[in-house]
Amino acid sequence: YQRRVHGKREKERLMISWILIAIGLLIGAYGVYTLLSKPKDDEPTPSEIDDDEVKEEPLYIDPASMKYGPVNILYASQTQTAEGFANTLREEAAKESLLCNVINVKDLTKEELKNQKLSIWVMATHYEGEPPDDAAEFWEWFSELNEPELLKGQQYAVFALGDLTYKHYCKIGKDTDEILGKNGGERMFDRGEGSNDQNEIETFFEEWKATLWIKTRQLWPNNPAYGEVSEAGAEKKVYETKFEVEKLDSGEETPYSELNPENFELNVGNYLKAFDGTVTEVRELRQKANTYDSTLHLEIKMPEGSTYKTACNLAFYPENSPENIKRGLELLDLEPGQLLKITSTPANTRGKLPCPPQIKGEHLLRNFIDLQGSIKKSQLKSLLRHTKDAQKKELVQRIFKSKEELQKIQKKNWGILDLLCTYQIKLNVAQLIDCSGRIVPRLYTVASSAKAQPDVVSIAASIEYDEVEGEKKLGLASKAFIAMKERFESGQVSKFRYSIQNSTFTLPSTPQTQCLLIAAGTGYAPMRGIAQERLYELENEGNDGKIGPSVLIFGCRNRDVDYIYKEEIMDFQSKEVYNVLDAFSRETPDKKVYVQNVLEHKVDMFKKIVFENNGNVYICGNLGMSRGVQELILTMVAEIKEVNDQEAAKIVEELEKQRKICVEAWD
Repeated sequence: YQRRVHGKREKERLMISWILIAIGLLIGAYGVYTLLSKPKDDEPTPSEIDDDEVKEEPLYIDPASMKYGPVNILYASQTQTAEGFANTLREEAAKESLLCNVINVKDLTKEELKNQKLSIWVMATHYEGEPPDDAAEFWEWFSELNEPELLKGQQYAVFALGDLTYKHYCKIGKDTDEILGKNGGERMFDRGEGSNDQNEIETFFEEWKATLWIKTRQLWPNNPAYGEVSEAGAEKKVYETKFEVEKLDSGEETPYSELNPENFELNVGNYLKAFDGTVTEVRELRQKANTYDSTLHLEIKMPEGSTYKTACNLAFYPENSPENIKRGLELLDLEPGQLLKITSTPANTRGKLPCPPQIKGEHLLRNFIDLQGSIKKSQLKSLLRHTKDAQKKELVQRIFKSKEELQKIQKKNWGILDLLCTYQIKLNVAQLIDCSGRIVPRLYTVASSAKAQPDVVSIAASIEYDEVEGEKKLGLASKAFIAMKERFESGQVSKFRYSIQNSTFTLPSTPQTQCLLIAAGTGYAPMRGIAQERLYELENEGNDGKIGPSVLIFGCRNRDVDYIYKEEIMDFQSKEVYNVLDAFSRETPDKKVYVQNVLEHKVDMFKKIVFENNGNVYICGNLGMSRGVQELILTMVAEIKEVNDQEAAKIVEELEKQRKICVEAWD
């Protein structure tokens, strides 16, 4: 009896065990099914990702080791941010054994677009809804695509870069998403958007891509579109850096004229194409000024063969300060004149170099490595790869993982050099290149007329600084301008590295076109160029002694403190180039008057210039001012045309498309 009972119990226990195993298998199968079959609108959450796996990758992986692919990562970049994000995606894809090609959209053809299987687009918006400069030709044909079957079977994802302070936020990225879908593509991952205001764009990007690879991983290996490109289980080759640096005992630096800019990172290639001008004048524009509260007028003699357009933009390439160059050389144990040879490792799939291939250490730090720019999370991630000391690595890791700690560093205005020197982290040259950004050009709207002074270009630059722990810290360009002023006043010559770019301003079609010019502070720069040009046309090109009667609404704080170009403005008025209406925001304590306060009382004038005489409106200054003026114009148009706000917005949009209203603004 006991044996029968014991045997019966054994059978029951065995049956229960089998039931539990079956239940476990069903739960496991359901979990796998759920992971593999999530609908597109139910994206994985960041909690599904191993934190260390996403955030730390100790070495770069040779693309020859990749198992799946290829996938195209396409970018359109104005300041190299989008390009940097595209490269980050490529590096992370390597952990998934996915081979990616990083492509500037300017190099993309329609046939290549058609033949893609999976593409990831990182698209920046320039100014008010414009594509980046070198993507303009691509955008002309891409934005006109209307072939519903062209991209059938192709899957894509888009991350859009922009600035919330602008009216057409992330327009190019949003339009890219729409165009790909309209032409048969299938969105496999929700569009991401990142705003560049308050230095937060990298945070938006990190959040967007946190689950990208989980979603992308679902597409292979069972999808034939992502076939294997190497044998399964191939050993991954790894490299510590994307570049190798060799110290040379002899040789010369590579002349810029012998280099193809296409072989370099975006900002470096643009630097190599730029011109070296000579500073011929630097003068203070404010009535009351000091080192930090200052606006400077600079005139640059251009080299032969360099030209510009009135009201275009000038991109200035600043240099790191002598003090920071010295600190950097000491950190690297490098002599200033040490010649270096820079080459790519196989991990740098694009082969784009960060500087000329043979360069002295001093020049590498002066012209290319951004030692002072605000620390970014991606830089900390690279630094974690190269920090060997456990305690120092822990310090970097804490800043990397904590948003609050990173913000503390950023509020101190620390650059990569400050971080390395403070924590005494030693790097070699290749590692520093990995951990640093490149110097980004600063844009200024030209303050001169190409007709009146074709060989000399002018800009107006405000000195900018941040108050950090009771100390004023100057920006990189501001340091350079102050040094140029000191050298000019002592009779020394300064070189000025620059390039010319298009702006949003389109000049009047004829000298007789009436213009309404609205500017605050250095926003007067392009208005000065337009005024110079009109006066030149009046005095040198006949025009029956006539130019279109125009109006300038100019704003500043106080007429006796910061009324820049005051004498010139009065002179233009006396010569009937324009009539001046002033706005002073700090002159009377209880009465702040801004340019929009002046404009709101000039509805009849606006109506006459814009609608009766087919004139042009130009707005230039900070974003707060330009946004206020644009909102007021919308209200005025609704009143003039007796329509609602929606209809008024359509009228204004059409005027903007016709370049009858032009806006150039900055944060």
